[in-house]
Amino acid sequence: MIDKIIFRRTKVCCPLLITLLLFNLGIGCTQPKSPLEVVKLFDKCYGGPLMDEIAEYSTPKFRDNIPKSVWVVKAHARDLDFHKEPQSYVIERLKSHDIVFLGTRHKKEASLKFVSGLIPRLHKIGSTHIGLEICSDQQGKIDSFLQTGNGLDEIKVHPLIDCAEYRDLFMTIRSLSQSKRPTVVALDLPKSMYQGETNRDEWMAHSIARIFHRNPNAKILVIVGNLHILKKVQWEDTVPNQHGSIRSYLNVLIPHRRMFSIGQLIDESAKECDFTSAFSHVEGAVAMDCDRRFNGWKIGFMAPVAAKPTEVCELLDGVIVF
Repeated sequence: MIDKIIFRRTKVCCPLLITLLLFNLGIGCTQPKSPLEVVKLFDKCYGGPLMDEIAEYSTPKFRDNIPKSVWVVKAHARDLDFHKEPQSYVIERLKSHDIVFLGTRHKKEASLKFVSGLIPRLHKIGSTHIGLEICSDQQGKIDSFLQTGNGLDEIKVHPLIDCAEYRDLFMTIRSLSQSKRPTVVALDLPKSMYQGETNRDEWMAHSIARIFHRNPNAKILVIVGNLHILKKVQWEDTVPNQHGSIRSYLNVLIPHRRMFSIGQLIDESAKECDFTSAFSHVEGAVAMDCDRRFNGWKIGFMAPVAAKPTEVCELLDGVIVF
């Protein structure tokens, strides 16, 4: 609290201020400055594009215990390279990859409407298939609905996923002419096999690989929950029955295919998600590639997962922040 008072009143000089600044100067500063110089530096740089110049002089308490590297990047969030048209961001990644994994937060209206808006744009870039997190034994019912327009309610969707907006995806697909309609593939493990040796991510990987075995020129948009699109996952040692991610299995099954994973961050807690904290001021949704700029950043949907800490860029290739 004292730190915050100091930096809000940078033009006030008093013995207490000088004492506190002298204390801060002893913490890792490569070029010691006088208390007056530090006050002037904060007055000049705080809240602007030169905030990294004052990072060495700020205490962890002032940064809400955020590591210096993260705090500096978040301070520069307005200047980071991000896309204000996330649909175009996804389309561009589909142009240059064989598979784009688009993670979702289940039953989130904004996320599902975003996906629905993508669907009519897929044909133009040569995207041939859409993979969904639906048990593969529902494929016949999906095909029947797309052909006849009847039986939408008969398609069984997992209760954690099922909602009106999710079923609207089928309506959107069917509204397209057959020449522009992507092939819909139910990717997931049938419930009757849940107690078997094959896990869901492994099954979905094999479902995707079969598409390429049948059509080597396929281009697929895979729409599944965020936790299924991770490039890799390192479980805590206490987790039983550890398994890989869809992508880790595909790296073996179809190793030369170009893949890109995009997570959607929506309604995340700012305390648990640095992306939400940094970009919540931006109107609408934004998209960006994940790279080493974001080392040390927390991503909200990983907070409750029993996985070892992993840099965001090792989990995802990109994110969309709502």
